[in-house]
Order: sequence, then structure tokens, then C-alpha cells
Amino acid sequence: MATKRTPRISPSDREIGQKVTALIVAQGLNAKIVAQKAGIDVGNFYKTLGGKRGWSLGYLDKVVRVLGVSLQDLMGQPIFVPIVVQISALEDFPYPEIIKADEFDEFDKVELKGEGKGVMLTKLYAIELKDESMMPAFKAGTKFIVEKLSHDYIRDQDLVVCPDDSGRAKICRVLIGEEKIVLKSINSSVPDKTLPRNRLRACDKVVRVELS
Repeated sequence: MATKRTPRISPSDREIGQKVTALIVAQGLNAKIVAQKAGIDVGNFYKTLGGKRGWSLGYLDKVVRVLGVSLQDLMGQPIFVPIVVQISALEDFPYPEIIKADEFDEFDKVELKGEGKGVMLTKLYAIELKDESMMPAFKAGTKFIVEKLSHDYIRDQDLVVCPDDSGRAKICRVLIGEEKIVLKSINSSVPDKTLPRNRLRACDKVVRVELS
């Protein structure tokens, strides 16, 4: 399967913000209360509601839990994600680029469980494990839902997709130190990699794992 880039498909970040704002008003709440209950920064939440910052899937998950709705309810239709590449822990893979919207139907899709099929959130792509190289943690057929431009949300021990200088990537668990990060392989036969901490900005966060 050719590796291509993830398209930016509607609804836009601003449209999502408008829907969240409408739900907040309908429930007699305000943005500050929702942000505090969701455990997110109030100032950043105001910016995100106004379309000045992009929504992440993890961010939305926290907000909809506070508002007592599902992502499907929020988006108006269910969500699916294109599977851009099949991988093994034993080999690096081409880092996914952005695909054109008119190529979107060429890809197999993974359904976010409980959400059905419909729109795709901006910046999401899926990677499918093709073999048993990540056992016992993950079986063949596991799908990793990954978000581009998500380095601000990456925390110690998170699963990430991190490309090297040649544009090849792998899924690892990241260990974050003050000056270095360690990309810890999920397969014990593959050596870990230590990099400067600023390389974390090149990594994408795995925001969900859909087990086979």
C-alpha cells in the first residue's frame, strides 16, 4: 500500500468549536467550567473554541465526556480514519504524508469503536500492524490511530510515531528526560534509540489503539 498524506476534511476546527459552544450554552455552563472539569487549560480552551487552535482527538474526548455526549453526537455523523500503511515492529516504514481529499476513498478505513462511519477528523491517520512482531502487547490486525502535529500532548510513556532524518518511522513508547528522549521499541529484538529532547516535536501521538 502506498503511503500518502492525511487530508484535511470538514468539519473545520472552527465548526467544531461552534458546535461545542452551542452544547455548553444549551447545558447552562460556560467554557471555564467545562475546561476545569475536563482538566484542560482554560486559556487554550477559549482559543480552541474560537478556531485559533486546532482540536485534537484527545482534547475532544475530554470535552465530550464533561458534556455527556459522544463524538458522533458532536460531529453530527460518525467518524472513520484512513489506514495509510501496514507495519511491522521489525522494520521502519515511510512516515505518512498528507493525502489529497480526492484520493481518500482509495484507502481502507478503521471505524472508531462506537462511532460508526462518516466524517474524518483533521490530522488523523491509522496504521495497521500486519504481523505478530509486537506480541504480547499487540496482535496482528491492531490499528493505531495517530494524530499529526500532536507533540504538545505527548507525555512520558506514550506511544508515538517518530520519523528519522531519512523519513522512515516506527511506533515506539517514548521515555522523556530533561535533555533526551528514548524511543523504546515494542519488540525486544529491536534496539531502543536515544535522541535529543527537541526531536519530540517531530513525533506524532498515538491517540487510540483499536485492538483486533
